[in-house]
This record gives sequence, C-alpha cells and structure tokens, in this order.
Amino acid sequence: MQQHHHQDQDDVGGGEQNNHVNTTSSCGNHEVDAIKAKIISHPQYSSLLEAYLACQKVGAPPEVAARLAAAQQEFEARQRASISNCRDPSKDPELDQFMEAYYDMLVKYREELTRPVQEAMDFMRRIEAQLNVLGNGRVSVFST
Repeated sequence: MQQHHHQDQDDVGGGEQNNHVNTTSSCGNHEVDAIKAKIISHPQYSSLLEAYLACQKVGAPPEVAARLAAAQQEFEARQRASISNCRDPSKDPELDQFMEAYYDMLVKYREELTRPVQEAMDFMRRIEAQLNVLGNGRVSVFST
C-alpha cells in the first residue's frame, strides 16, 4: 500500500510540474520574443549579422556567397526602413556587452575558418605555378 501511495504522489507531482512547465513555457515564449526583438533592434545587430554571414561565406561557392550577400542587403534595407519607427533609445549594458562579445567571437571564428582555406589556396597556387613552369617546356632544367 505504501508503494501505491508513493505512486499517487509521483502522479500529482508530475501533474504539477506539467502545469508549471506549460505556464513557464507560455511566459517563456513571450520573454524569448521580447529578447529577440531587443537583439534585432540593437544598433550592433547588422554588424553581428554581417560577421555571421562572413563566416558562412568562407569556402562557399560563388553562387552561395552571392545569395548570402543578397540576403544581407535585403535585411539591411528592411532595417533602414524600420529604424525611424522602432528604435528604442533605452540602454541595456548587458545586451551591449553580449552583442560585442558575440560579434568578437564571430570575427575570431571567421579568422579560424579562413586560415586553412587560405593555406589550401596558397598551396594550390604554388602547384599551379609549378605546373605552368612544367607546361612551358622548362622541364629541361631538371633533366641534368
């Protein structure tokens, strides 16, 4: 019997947790939407987006890079159109600090992504130069 009583308590506790989670998630969604709106309207958001897209462009084919650039231009045009309507003058030092740190992280990440691609491109240029030398009949230098 004690075991059955324990099970009833678990069911009640689980029901309370589910109600609490549902209440929290509905409030949480509103809070998340508010935070997203603050981030998007932040003056540094376009820089953050630019840094993110720069990471996406590393090693991307030209057509993908062109689509990313077009998406960025479209966003910036929409943001310029809405600046006069939605700019919140209130200061949020924590958000400012977050935006700056996130931007810096993306810039460093792009640098880390770019390094191996650049090294590979430099290697391929050296190979290409060597093949051009070989293809132009200068192979006789190595035949002695």
